[in-house]
Amino acid sequence: MAKSNVKTYIGVDNGLNGALTVLQGNTIIECIVMPTIPGGNGKSEYDSHAISEFLQKYPNAEVVLEKAQYTPAMGGVSVFSFAKNYGIMIGLVTAL
Repeated sequence: MAKSNVKTYIGVDNGLNGALTVLQGNTIIECIVMPTIPGGNGKSEYDSHAISEFLQKYPNAEVVLEKAQYTPAMGGVSVFSFAKNYGIMIGLVTAL
C-alpha cells in the first residue's frame, strides 16, 4: 500500500472556550472543546494533562497555534490570563 502524503495538522484556538481540531487534508479527524479544570480563583484554567494526552495522539502533526493578542478593552487580569495560557500551550507543544 502506498504511503499517504496527506499532512496532519492540529489547529489550536487557545482561549479557555477554544478548541483543538485535527485535520488531515480537508477532513476534520477530531475536534474537542479546550480541556479545562476549575482554578483556585473560581475561574477555569487549562487542563494541561488532558491537552498533552490529546496532542500525543498525533505525534507527527504540525501544530498551528492562534497568535495571542490583547484588545484595549481587556482588563489586566484578562490579559495576564490569556498570555499565561498562550505560554502554557507553547510549552506543551514544544515539549511534545
